[in-house]
Amino acid sequence: MERKEIENAAYTMFGKDITLSPPRSILNHYHFHIKKTERSDAIYTIHKIKGETEMLLNTDEAYQLFMVVERTKKTKGDIAEVGVYKGGTAKLICEAKGDRPLHLFDTFEGIPRVDEIDAPRFHNGEFKSSFEKVKSYLQEYKNVYIPVSDCFLSE
Repeated sequence: MERKEIENAAYTMFGKDITLSPPRSILNHYHFHIKKTERSDAIYTIHKIKGETEMLLNTDEAYQLFMVVERTKKTKGDIAEVGVYKGGTAKLICEAKGDRPLHLFDTFEGIPRVDEIDAPRFHNGEFKSSFEKVKSYLQEYKNVYIPVSDCFLSE
């Protein structure tokens, strides 16, 4: 990658919160110096979670979600996520929600049936995950509720 490409990628990710130093080693690695900001904290959290589990949001979408939840911390009311998968987005919400309750709804059985119109993109059973794994993954957070019910499964 050329320096300009690296700079563009870095600025896209971190904006003006980053400076780029020239290569200092024979391996020609660029060194990024990120100013500690709210944005860099959010991006760090997103990448940390993506390293732990699969998250279906891209970084920009995850950043927008994080900021919406964080900016509404003082708003009264509960938060709900429908479609939890492996809990990556739920953990992101937990990192930003403060003390507000988070209700997570999922069958953990994946997509039950795919209609013809969706068949090229989705598959029966896709996004199947484990209730127990998600519960364990989020155990450190307070006010997280995952109702166990078969009400989603009946047709």
